[in-house]
Amino acid sequence: METQVFEMAANQGLTAVLFVLLLWHTLKTSGQREERLQAIINNNQTMMQEMVAKLDAIECIKDDVDEIKTSLSTVAATRLT
Repeated sequence: METQVFEMAANQGLTAVLFVLLLWHTLKTSGQREERLQAIINNNQTMMQEMVAKLDAIECIKDDVDEIKTSLSTVAATRLT
């Protein structure tokens, strides 16, 4: 298929050959760039899922600390009275 396109472009002149070569090169590099972009997106999604899991753990710890503070405040208030 590519050889037929190049042969047809060669019959049309140098400008057509250069256009086809530039178009082919652009399409090829565009595909490579798209693959890299997709890999970056997948990596970012994985990182975000890990961060959400860590945030959930931190929120759980925060709730536990708040509960402990409340308990300590209650015990301290009871002892003062």
